[in-house]
Order: sequence, then structure tokens, then C-alpha cells
Amino acid sequence: TDGPQPKVKWNIEAHPNTILSLAVSPDGRFAAKGDRAGRVRVWQTVDGRQVQEFVASDTPAYGVVFHSDGKRLFTADRQPKKPRLAAWDWERKERAWVAEVEALSGYRRVEDIEWGGIRALAVSPDGASVVAGGRNGYDGPACVLVFDAATGELRDEIAPAADVAGGTFWKWMAWDNGILYALIGEQEDRDPVI
Repeated sequence: TDGPQPKVKWNIEAHPNTILSLAVSPDGRFAAKGDRAGRVRVWQTVDGRQVQEFVASDTPAYGVVFHSDGKRLFTADRQPKKPRLAAWDWERKERAWVAEVEALSGYRRVEDIEWGGIRALAVSPDGASVVAGGRNGYDGPACVLVFDAATGELRDEIAPAADVAGGTFWKWMAWDNGILYALIGEQEDRDPVI
């Protein structure tokens, strides 16, 4: 490509487990990650120094996103039957609230597999709402659930028309000027059951 190339500012060993999510605080001062072991780590972006680590879940931390105030962090896990969305005061490692999000569970007991879960998180620019996106059930339509960021109370559900989105809201959502943007995958073909 033309032009100057970006330079590495610092390197870190993030965690021995797979990193599943990454977020940068609105002011750009901190970066957070969630991993397969359910751990969240937070670093200063100026020098890469780790400033916090805590266990957010006993299942993979599939999503992290900072609140617009930068003091709170939301996490989403992959608990099979009832995925959880939680709000944290990340500096104190204190959980403010947790909401079980059964509507985004994709667990199938017969096969003991889990396809769904919360796949994407975003916070409204005013900080009033946090949204969790995924699939409604094992093979249901994509949907987004809107929660009150202060209390964890469910406010709304957004489900696009099936001809627009037959798959899951995957790993990315952003909220800008009242518009929620999301990447949505196609409905997956299933192998026939024999």
C-alpha cells in the first residue's frame, strides 16, 4: 500500500487462552479483552501496562465493551443455556448487575452442543443502553436485545425481517447517531439428521 505504514507501539502477551473479544475505551486510554477462560484483562494503551484482571465468567467471555463513561465495562459470556450480560466497575472488579439472556441461547440438549449465545455488544453513545446481539434460539432468527445500561432491565428486542437477516448477529455492532449497525451472517445449512 502507499503511504506510511503503522508502527507497533507495544506488544503484550495477552493470555494463554484464545482472545474472543477486544474493546478500547472511548477516550482511547484503555484496552480490554475477554478470553476463552472467562477472564478480562485491561491495559493502558500508552505503554501496554496491565492495570486490571478479573474473572468475568466460568465460561468464555465472548464480548467486552466499554461504557461511554469509560468506568464501566460490559461482558457477555457463552453460558450454554442462559448466556449472561454483566456490567462491571472494572477498576474495582465489582459486578453492578447481571442479566440472564435466555433468548440468545442456542443450546441443544440432544446433541449437547451450543451454537448461539451473545455474539456482539454495543453501547449507545449517550450510555443509556447496551445491546446484545445473537440468534434467538438454536435455529431462530437474528435479534438484538436492548438493555438499560444502569440496571440491566430489558427494554426492547430488535429482529430484522427474515429476508434481510436469516443468520446470527456476529462479532461486530456499532451505534452512531441513533443508528445501530451490525454484521449479520447468512442462515447456516444444516446437515440432515440421520
